[in-house]
Formats: sequence, structure tokens, C-alpha cells
Amino acid sequence: MSASSSPRPLLYPAFIIWSFQMEMWWVGFLMGLLFELPRFVAFRLEIHQRDFERLWNLTAVLFLMVVLYLLLADRGMGVAGSLMGQGDTVASEAQRDGILRISTTALTFLHGMPFILMPFALAHAWSSATTLPWSTFSLYEQARVRREPLVPPPAWAVQPMHPGTAYQGVLLFAAVTLPDPGDWFMPLWSAIVLLALWPTRNRHFGAASWAAVVAVVAVVAWLTPMSHSMSRRAWDFFEQGLQGSYDVGTVEFQRRTTAFGTIGRLQQSSRILLRGEYPPGQPPGLLLEASFNRFYGTMWESSLRTWQAIQVAVGPLDPHRLTITRPTEHGLAAVVVGQEERRIVTLAPLTIEGNGLGSLRLQDGPSLLVYQVAPGGEALPPPGKDDLSFEEVPSEDEAAARQVFGELTSPLVPALTAWFEEHCRYSLDLEPPPAGTTPMADFLLQRHRGHCEYFAAATVLILRAGGIPARYAVGFVPEAAEGSWVARGRNAHAWALAWIDGRWQTVDATPPDWRGETKASWWDSVTDHGAWLMYRYDRWRAEGGNWRLVVLVVGILVLGWIGWRQVRGSQWLRARRQVAPPLVIPGLDSELLPLIKTLEERHGPRPSGVSLRAWLGERGYATVDMLEALRLHERLRFDPQGLSAAERQHLEGLAKRLHLEVKSG
Repeated sequence: MSASSSPRPLLYPAFIIWSFQMEMWWVGFLMGLLFELPRFVAFRLEIHQRDFERLWNLTAVLFLMVVLYLLLADRGMGVAGSLMGQGDTVASEAQRDGILRISTTALTFLHGMPFILMPFALAHAWSSATTLPWSTFSLYEQARVRREPLVPPPAWAVQPMHPGTAYQGVLLFAAVTLPDPGDWFMPLWSAIVLLALWPTRNRHFGAASWAAVVAVVAVVAWLTPMSHSMSRRAWDFFEQGLQGSYDVGTVEFQRRTTAFGTIGRLQQSSRILLRGEYPPGQPPGLLLEASFNRFYGTMWESSLRTWQAIQVAVGPLDPHRLTITRPTEHGLAAVVVGQEERRIVTLAPLTIEGNGLGSLRLQDGPSLLVYQVAPGGEALPPPGKDDLSFEEVPSEDEAAARQVFGELTSPLVPALTAWFEEHCRYSLDLEPPPAGTTPMADFLLQRHRGHCEYFAAATVLILRAGGIPARYAVGFVPEAAEGSWVARGRNAHAWALAWIDGRWQTVDATPPDWRGETKASWWDSVTDHGAWLMYRYDRWRAEGGNWRLVVLVVGILVLGWIGWRQVRGSQWLRARRQVAPPLVIPGLDSELLPLIKTLEERHGPRPSGVSLRAWLGERGYATVDMLEALRLHERLRFDPQGLSAAERQHLEGLAKRLHLEVKSG
């Protein structure tokens, strides 16, 4: 390692101010002593460039291990995951606390950076080297050199830098991110920065100019306490903004409205939205997600805006009950149930609310909702005035519904279903209705084509025209096979609920062939395997699997193996190369050949019959170093004994220096 005139930075002041801020000044005192002691002793370590590269790579592995631990520890990724719907709990209070915990984790990492970088910086401080090339810190450049040893490195890679100066900057940066203990801190910190810059000043920089710099630094130091306080307030404001963006406590996730086309678009998708298992011989039927009682021509709305908590049983999973799993969005999800199976059983206490129309929603739940439904539960209340009302219904739609009702006989429900089978056809390929006609009137009186939303909405209006309270319901008709079931987008469905014989009953007038309109594609079988694996992973987590521990252990094992490779792997690779050495023609790997190629590109190829020594002399390159390099190059090529290890290293150094001189000249 060549020496350099670059001065060794004074690290003690930076150590003292950083450790004082960390409230562990004695640690800073000892660390600073270790770094400054080489000034007073002659002992040095002979560390080669390749060893510095391995040591830096090992430091990078240590860096990643610390990041992994902080992220996966109790105060880290467990909270970050919750913000993305992947944590153990996503209650709004936990999310707000999570923002603060992530902020604390990030600051803790910044404060501890000097500890992480200390092994590398301390090794350099006790080595005979003063500067290192920037390639030391580039894994890409290290790999490129091993892959292309004869290609000269880029200019930036050979530029020298002093690791002690960089480490000094890390110490000062870590100190400034810590809480400000008083007005004295920033002036002292600025003075230390000025002291650090003093050795690198331009020697032609006059006293007056330097005095002006000192004056500017003094003013900045005087103003900085204010800016430091402002930066802390800005950080707090950033935290509060994140908290506000994730404050979902007031979000009403369960939809209050649904518009024509919602389910029609959903039925074009094969995405799996729900999963579960069902008891032997009892495949799931219609699963209700929400119901609505006000119709505006293209949109249904719920008249009830209040939600009340319902009673939820807590217990283990029972194979004789229908099991339902559904991913949540920030802990919120619509809870689907059967028409008669409304009693909900969960693995842990959860907050589930109902709105009185049959719609249920989860608040502040886990990332994956796992529950079972059983017969019973809170019965739906009797109908209200909105379940018979035409108040918000367009007059054209009311007239069309009453016209169809006039064609029906009693009993109404079977007659209505028969009328739809005779006159209407299911289709997802629809065109806008003619101008001046509503979609519902066009469906009932003219085109008679529509999907389940049209059939369900028309059923509700016709039942109301006949004096039967009715609501519009949406949900799913799952695909069941071998004890498990899934509900895809194409399984979304709409139907009517009618108050008959003192209870709400399902009236589904959509033709049975609607399931044939939404067939699976070949791609479904491919994506289903990946979705199933993710489901099993989420299910394992929801049932208590400690995923953070698994990731932490695997991550440490992987990073530990990488670190071992940095310490011992090079010897293993050398041993492998000794078993099967590559065939190399002597001299063709000479370090002087890239320089000769560069000169030929600049001056043209060397004529045949002209010796290399003569050609270099004619072009003014016959310097002492060039002739010495040429002598070693010729011995490498033509002497059967070749070069010793020391001579080969000398040739390498000469070739690199000459190449730099040629490029700079």
C-alpha cells in the first residue's frame, strides 16, 4: 500500500461530542484513545488491499445484520409490517405507536453507526496505509477486477480517500441527529467541523479569506440552534403526518353504496377474495356481504349510517362449522355470513359491528381475518319504511316495475322467477340504454338483457310493487371442492332479500346459467398455486406463527455464511483453483500488455520487425520505469524461470503507475 501525504484526522473531539450526546462519554473516551494512540507508537499492521476489501465486505454484512435485527426486533419491522396490513395487530392506536417506534428505530440506527463502522476504521488507523482507493468500498468494482484482471480500472476507482476522514464525518453526523442538550452544542459542533476542515484547506487561502470563513461558521453556529430545533419540529411533524395518514379509526370501510356495474366488473376477475373450509357434505351457499334499501336508478344505498358492536364468540376452530378467511385492509374488512348462519366464532376477541341491514364489518383486526359461522346469532330486525318505499326511485323505474307486477299471478315469488326465465337473458355484454331511458326500465320493458345486478334490483322493485318489503343484497357464491372453497371476483353475485312469513328470505331470480358466463382461464391454475402458498403463510401467521423469528434466524444464517466466505472463502477458492488450474500461456497475462494496447491506440500499431524497446524509445516513452517494466515483461515472457512473486508484484506496480501517467499525459 503506497503512502500518502494525506494527514491523519483528529478524531478525539468528534468522539467526545458524539459519546457525550449518547450519554456514554467514557466509551467515547476509550474509543478515541484507541484511534489516536497510533500517533504515538511505531507499531503498524501490514494489511494488503485485498484484506481491506474483505474487511469492508465483512463490515457491510455486519451493517445488514444490525438492520435486520432492528427491523425484526419488537421495536422494528413488527410495526412496519402492521402499517402495510402485515402485522400482528393493526389497531389505529398501534399504528400511531408504530410510527413513533419506526422513527425511534431509524434514529437508533443513525446514532449507532460509529459502532458498526468501528472495526474497519480501527484496522485502518493501525495499518501502515494512509489512504485507500475508492474501489475498496465497491463490490461491483471488486467483482469486475476478478472477472477482467487485465482491464484498467476506471478513474474514480483509483482515487485515494482517507477512511479516517469519512469516519469523522459519520461521528459528527451521528452526534447532530441526537437530541440537542443546550445552546452550546451547535457552536461546539461547528468548531469541531472547522477543526476537521483545517488540514485540508488550500495553502494559498489567505488569512483574510480564512477569517471570513470562520466568521461565517460563527454566524451559522449562532443560528444553528434555531435550525436544529426547527429540524426536530419538522421530524415530529413528519411523524404526525404519517400517523394521520394511517389513522384509520374513523374510516368507514364497509361500503354504504353500490352502483350498477360494480359486480359486473368484478365478475371479469379471477382473483381469489375469500377462502375457507366447510363441514363434510355441507358446501357453502350464498354468502352475504352487504344489503341496501334505497335505490336511485343506478345506485343502491343503505339508509342506516350507525354501526353497533355485535356479540362474538371466542373459541377453537371446529371442523363442523363453516370457516372463512379474508385479508383485511389496515385491519378493516367486510364480514360475510350465511343467510341463516350469523353467529360468528373467532380465534381471539375481535370488534365486529353491524348496521341493522345485515351488513357486518371488522374494525381493528389482524392482517388475515379467520372466523367461523354457525346457525343463530342476532336476527335481522323487521323491515322499515325504506324497504317498501319508492320515494327515491326514478318514476320510469317504478312504472316499469308496476307494469311487470301487473302481468304476474299469485303467489308472487314463483311467478316473478318464471317471468324472468321466460322474458330475460343473462349477459355481461351490455350497451348503454337509449337516450331518455333508464337502465332498469330498458331492462324490464325493452332489451330484457342484463347481469345479476339488474335481476336483483328489478326483483326488489317488483316485490315492493306487490307490497312485499325487499332489499338489494350483494355477496358471493363460492366454488367448493373437496372440503375447501374459494370465492373469486367472478363469484360475486347480487340477489334480493324479501320479508316473507315473518323473516328475511333469499329471492334469487338470476337465471342459473349465469355461472357459465364466467369460466376459468388456463392462467388461473398457475396463479392459484402462488395465491395458495401466500394464503397458507398468512393463515400460519394468523394462528400464532412467529414469522419475525423465522426471518431473523434465516437472515442471520445467510449473512453469517456470507461473512464466513469473506473471512475463509478466499482460501477455499484458491484451493479449488489449485485442483484444476486454468491453462495460461506465459506472458499473455503480463500487466504491461494493457499499457502497450493503450499506446498502440494512441500512436498506431507497432510495425512488424520493430522491437518493442525501439518502438517505445521512438515515441519518447523510454523512461527508467518503462525500461525496468519492459525488462521484467520480457523475462516473464521468455525466461523459463519466469518472475518471482516479488518481481511480479513490482511489475504490477510499475505498470499501474505508468498507465496512470500515460492517461494523465
